[in-house]
Order: sequence, then C-alpha cells, then structure tokens
Amino acid sequence: MIDRLLRRLSVRQRITGSFISLVALIALLAPLILAARTSITDRLTQISQVESKTNRLLLLASGRVESSRVNLLRYLQDYAPSAYEATDDAAQATRLLQQAYDLMTDSEQKEAVAEVLAALDEYQNLIHNIETARTAGEEQTVSHLLFQTSRLGNNISSRIEQIVADSEAQIEEANREFLDFLQNQILVVAGVYLVILVLAMLLAFTVERSITRPIADLTEGANAFRRGDLEASVPVVGSDELALLGQTLNEMAAQIQDLIGNLERRVAERTRDLENRAVQLATAAEVGRAAASILDREELAHRVVNLVQERFNLYYVALFLIDPEGEYAVLQAGSGPVGRIMEAEGHKLAVGGDSMVGQACALRQPRIALDVAGGDADKAGAEPVRFDNPLLPETRAELALPLIVGDEVLGALDVQDRRPNAFSEPQIAVLQLVADQVAVALQNAQLFAQVEMRLERERRLYGEISREAWAQILTGRSIVGYYGDERGIVPLDDATLHETEPSPSAPEAQSDETAIAFPIVVRDQIIGIVEARKPPGRVGWTERELALLETLVGQLGAALDSARLYEDTQRRAVRDRLLSHLATRVRETLDVETVLRTAALEVQQALDLPEVVIRLINPQEESRHA
Repeated sequence: MIDRLLRRLSVRQRITGSFISLVALIALLAPLILAARTSITDRLTQISQVESKTNRLLLLASGRVESSRVNLLRYLQDYAPSAYEATDDAAQATRLLQQAYDLMTDSEQKEAVAEVLAALDEYQNLIHNIETARTAGEEQTVSHLLFQTSRLGNNISSRIEQIVADSEAQIEEANREFLDFLQNQILVVAGVYLVILVLAMLLAFTVERSITRPIADLTEGANAFRRGDLEASVPVVGSDELALLGQTLNEMAAQIQDLIGNLERRVAERTRDLENRAVQLATAAEVGRAAASILDREELAHRVVNLVQERFNLYYVALFLIDPEGEYAVLQAGSGPVGRIMEAEGHKLAVGGDSMVGQACALRQPRIALDVAGGDADKAGAEPVRFDNPLLPETRAELALPLIVGDEVLGALDVQDRRPNAFSEPQIAVLQLVADQVAVALQNAQLFAQVEMRLERERRLYGEISREAWAQILTGRSIVGYYGDERGIVPLDDATLHETEPSPSAPEAQSDETAIAFPIVVRDQIIGIVEARKPPGRVGWTERELALLETLVGQLGAALDSARLYEDTQRRAVRDRLLSHLATRVRETLDVETVLRTAALEVQQALDLPEVVIRLINPQEESRHA
C-alpha cells in the first residue's frame, strides 16, 4: 500500500520528502546539542583562557621573586654593580600578579593575591633599604635587612605556590563536576540519536523499495552496455526521472560509439602532455640539485642560466640581482655569447623602470609577454612595459620571474624564446619553481659568505690577541726554553736559543735525515719550536714517530695556551683582590687626612714603590693656573 503510494510520486519528491523528514527529526535535537555545546565551550574557555593563564602568570611571578633574591645576593657579593636587577625582577613579579588578579573570579583567590602584592611592595622597599644601607657602609643593618628580605621572599613564594595549589584543586573539582554533566548529556544525546536512527532506517527502507524495482530494468540495460552490447536498449515506461534516465541511457549508447573513436587520440595527447610535464619537473629537480650544491654566487648564477637554457631549449636566459641600494637589477649571468658581452658591459635595469625585469622586482610578480611582436598592448599576453634589447633581435616571447625569499626580493630570472606563445601555464609553474629554488640557493650562498667572513675576522682578531699575550709573557723572561739530552734538562736563555733553534716560517714540520723541527702553533700563531734529533748512526723518521711527535706537539700547544689563560686569570684575580682591599681600606674612615694617608700607604705597599705622592688641588688655584 505504502509502496504504491510512493510510486505515484517522482524520485525527487520521494528523496526530498525523506530528507525533510530526517531534517525535522534532527531539528528536534538541535536545542539539546546547542546547550551542550555552549556549556562545553564555556568550560573550555574558562580553563584555557582564564584559569590556565592565571596559574601560568602566578608561576612566572614566583620565578621572578626567586630571580630577584638571587640577583640581590649577587649584588651583595659584588657580582652586580647595583640592586637594579633585583628590583626589576620584583617589579615584573608585581605586574604578573596584577595580571593574574585581573583574570581571577574567585574572591578568596583575589584576596590572597592582594596580600602577596602588598608583601611584594614591602619586599621592594627592603631591597631599596639594603642598597641605601650598603652604600652608607652599614654592614650590620644590611645583614638585618637581608634576613628580613630572605624571610619575606620565602613567604611570598610559599603564598604563590599555595594559591596555585588551591587553584589547581578548584580546577580539578570543577572538571570532575563538568565530566559528570557531560556524561549525562552524552547519554541523553545518544538516546535521541538512537530513536532518530531507527526512524531514519525505516524511512530509508520504504523509499528504497519504491526506487529499486524500477531501477532493475535500468541495471539490466547498463550491464548489457558494460558487456559491450551497444545495440541493447532500456524499456522506457512512464514519465518520471527513472523513465528519463532510461531514455538517456539509450541516447548515451549511441554517443559512446562516437566517443570510442576519439578516446585513443585524446589518451595519446594526454600522455604526451604528461611526459613533457615529467621532463620539465625532472629538469627543475636537476636545476635545484645543481643550485643546492654550489655556494659561490657567481658560479651558481652561471650554472643556473646554462642549465635552464639547455634543458628548456630557450633562446636566452639571464639572472639579475638587485644591488645593495635597491635601485638597479644588475646582470649576474647571461647565457651564450650575448650574455658574456652584457656581463662585460655591466648591464643593469632600473627597479620599477621600463623593463619586465624591473617591473617583476618592483611588483614582486611574474611578468610575461607571449608575443613581443604583436604590437597591441591590449591583447592577452602583451606586456606594455618591456626593454627591447638590440642584442637579442630574435626574441618573440619573454618571461621575468622574481627571486623572492620571505619578504626579500633578491632579483629576477629572465627567460626568452624565439617562438611566440612559447610559455604555457605548466611551463611557467615549473620555471617559477626553478626561480624559487635559485632564490633560496642564492640566499644560502650569501649567508655562507657572510658566515665565512665573520669567522675569518674573528679568527684573525683572536690570533692577534693571542700573539700580543704571548709577546707580553715572553718579554723580560730570561728562560725561554729547555734543552734535553742524555745529561738531563738544561734551561735555554736568549743567547743559547739563537745558536741552537731552527726557524721555520711555515706552520709545518721541517726535517732532515737526523733532525726534525715541529712548530708549536696556537690559534694559527707560531709561539715556539720543538726540535728532536736522532743519535748518530740512526737515520730517517718513521711515520709512527712523526705521528707521535705531531700529536705531542699539538697537545703541548693546547697545554701552553691553557697555562697562559690560567696565568691571565690569576693576574686578574690578584688585581681584583688588590683593588678590593684598597677600596675597603680607604672606606674604613670618613676623615679626609686619614683616607689620604691610608691610600698612600696601601698603594706604596701593594706596588712596592719607593715613593708615592697624593695631594689635593684647590679649585681656585687650578683656575688661576689654567
């Protein structure tokens, strides 16, 4: 009964009615879904944007308090010139706590944070008092204030940690309640969905029966077409969509015979297009590999233009780079004899000027002229701004691609062909890929050159510092080396050393049949020589002996450099201790005469001087002399 009633309707009406019925059933569930979604969204927003951010700000504030305490100790131990860093850390902790206070909604938490903020104000005042007392030399007051500051800092950190712990407990409890609510909502939604699913299955089954029977004839006819029986036909009964489909299948059978004749031709054309695209992509990959393997910009530019011209069979290829001022695109490399001529002439084009290269660099977009001899700037493929180079008279199509890395335009890749309309969209895409690879390779080459330059400059600078340090160490030393034989170790002075030592000028070993000399090299600087001799009757050095001596000399150079650095550190430590002692002694009294007497005595004793004069100059007397 229901099936006969449905067959009176068209397929569209049956499907549309089923869809409207299903939408009506789902609409009944919409309020429940929206309510659950709103609740979930609000809770997730509360966790992610408020509570999590609040706890993060509290932990950051605790870390700043700890950092302030450490910087305060550094200041008291003379590792920092002032207590600014400790005060700044405390101020940053105050700002972080204020941000957390603004985000909080719980009154108890806000009250706890307010107490911590008040304690932080007191903590900053203590830091200021410590700095004031230390400047005044009140060591006992400094110790007392430091104790108060340390206790207050611990109290602040403990309070913040307790606030975070309470917040996490509240979040955990709220999440537990939210999960219970969510489970109940899921059960309700699942029940409603189950009811809707049962009704939808009943509706689908009824509609399916009203459609599948008329489709059986269509299926049989379609199977006949699949077996190649294009003469078979589908019986057409009625005027609904299924009847129209049967009529369409019969018309399609007639058209298929015509399509089969053209199918092989279309497949062959598509195959050729795919092969050409594969060749272009392989060429782009080859250009990319070549570009990635070269770090010299000039060599890279010439290699790229030659590869692109050869692989893409082009008339002319050029690579332009923008000068440091950004005014001109300078020819870096050009293909063929014409390219070499323009390189020698210093060919360049203004950025944004009357050329496709200049426009591509200025607008950061590809510029294309499919037929430069067309003459009509309004036609598709015509480029209104183009530089007509007299050295390239056979150019009919030109494409300028900008070389862009990030937000920086490095230059442009210019390609030209003798054929009009030579650049198709797939070929332009491949050439753009090549341009992007070249841009990255050029930037890598530039960065590599900059790094090499910086490393060389740093190496020379450190070598100069090392050479000056060794010169200072050797100045005034009576013993500059040692000589060892069967009699023992004998120190060498300057006179003996000039008589015995070899003088290699290069940082490698020099040897003869019985003697060998290794330079002691530190930071590319020769600071000494190790000479070894074999006893009479033993001639020649084995590879094992040479390797052993070279290893020993290398370790000797490293040890000497480490000893020099250690001596420098010791001298600096002695100087710092001496300055600290002098400053302490001078600050022990506020009497001017006592300060002058103490300073003169300490300087004389510290530097072992026979005479020291310290006197004050009357400003009025100084102005008269001036």
